Amino acid sequence: VDVDIRCEQVPGGVDCVDIQKPNIICSDGNKMTAIRMKYLRGSCDQDGNNQEASSCIDASDEEPIMGDYEIRCESPSGESLFDGTVGVGEEFTIETANGGDLPSRSNCTVTSLRGELVQTCIFDPSGESSLQLRDVFCSFQVESCEDNGGQEKSCIAEVLYAYKFQNVGTNNMTISSANRTQDSVTVDYTKEMG
Repeated sequence: VDVDIRCEQVPGGVDCVDIQKPNIICSDGNKMTAIRMKYLRGSCDQDGNNQEASSCIDASDEEPIMGDYEIRCESPSGESLFDGTVGVGEEFTIETANGGDLPSRSNCTVTSLRGELVQTCIFDPSGESSLQLRDVFCSFQVESCEDNGGQEKSCIAEVLYAYKFQNVGTNNMTISSANRTQDSVTVDYTKEMG
């Protein structure tokens, strides 16, 4: 049995060898309309960005426990930018209700599902201050950003895998299992092989 694993270009995509690291700077002069962030959990110690006016305040010296948290982000005028329950490692999007430009200040709180304040975070999602992919504001990491010119920048590149199994021997071959494990997640392709 010979196994050939190839990376193939999707329609409209680029060859795998040509996948480029994205430009990490979110704003090229345009204002941001949406910022997708991942909730990392943890203390203000992981805060890593270049915004001088951002701030992070932990409500306790204890590390937050695993589980879901209520995250609320709003503008200084009280407009909701996000209000929902998010688990560790999950993503959420900060945006205005009408899809307009984000304000120059976002006030976010993280509370436990019991209503206990965990963290307060203030930062500028507008793009007027330094804003880059993978910046960490408090316990939120920037995963993608979209500006009012319609340009989206993301840390994620879609990669499709094609698996070709070829019998180069003289005996008949039956494939009984075809699995791929990545990041501790196993996918079984046996059913899709027909």
